[in-house]
Amino acid sequence: MTLQPISKVSKAYGVSTRTLRYYEQLGLLQSSKLPGYAYRAYDEEALSRLRQILVLRKLRIPLKQIGVILETRDARLAIEVFEQSITGLQSEKQALETIEGILRSFVRELEKLLPEPLSPHVFEQEHVMELVQALSVKTLSQKEETSMEELNRASELLEHLKDIRILYLPPMTVASCQSTGDNQEEVVGAAISTFIKESGLGESKPDFRRIGFNNPASEQSGGSLGYEAWVSIPGDMEVPAPLVKKQFLGGLYAAHMIAFGEFQEWGRLWQWVMDNGEYDVDFSPRTDPADLGADPSLEEQLNAIHHLEDTSPFGTQLDLLVPIKPKQG
Repeated sequence: MTLQPISKVSKAYGVSTRTLRYYEQLGLLQSSKLPGYAYRAYDEEALSRLRQILVLRKLRIPLKQIGVILETRDARLAIEVFEQSITGLQSEKQALETIEGILRSFVRELEKLLPEPLSPHVFEQEHVMELVQALSVKTLSQKEETSMEELNRASELLEHLKDIRILYLPPMTVASCQSTGDNQEEVVGAAISTFIKESGLGESKPDFRRIGFNNPASEQSGGSLGYEAWVSIPGDMEVPAPLVKKQFLGGLYAAHMIAFGEFQEWGRLWQWVMDNGEYDVDFSPRTDPADLGADPSLEEQLNAIHHLEDTSPFGTQLDLLVPIKPKQG
């Protein structure tokens, strides 16, 4: 039986090692061990399953439903899942067509005003509002009426395309745990969870925050040589070894919320940071002592206190966070 190491599989299929580990955590994949090799490896059966997972993910099928499809092999169930996805895509398509129709109507009306500048109240004028009210959901020629309520609904459906937030993380004292090697995230996560329970942190600081990041980071895209996890604590709380007490200095971050496991969204967030005209990446130290060699970006588990007893990753949400600063000049 030929086994492919996780690093080779990651590179060959364009999926991060972290995502592969997450698929295992969900029970979608099963790895093996190479003799004398500490990391995960995959046989041909696992690679075949991975290829199927990746195809279904590209078709935007949720991971939970992918697991059911692959386990049951029930064609009727697969059809039901695909039909649900088609319905969702049709809703998004209608929303896009609604917005496109409004914009085209605005273009035609504004062309009539050239070369005059825009009036401060141009989009509140009666004839413009009539255009919005009379738009068709599918095509303008059908003359089906579209209410402002439908326009709002269309806008909400598309809101996820531009949901980057700018937020400030305040300075905080944190208990930190770092690990290298296989299962690094699980190791540090378990250590932090144990600390929270044994220290009674949920009672003394119910608003505690859980944050993680690659440390040390790898030069390979999506790779990690280690992982570090934090939980915020009162400044006077003692931290038992092997945990370490640190000071997070706070700062400005670009944030994008995801469901746990949607790590491909990191690319979208970083692309936004690179392309936006207002902010640059802030590489200044963020902790005392400084965390040299760590990835500058962070992941914060949202509503952490409500997930202490829930070990399932389904339903968990994360904020992906990239440190930023206003552009100079």
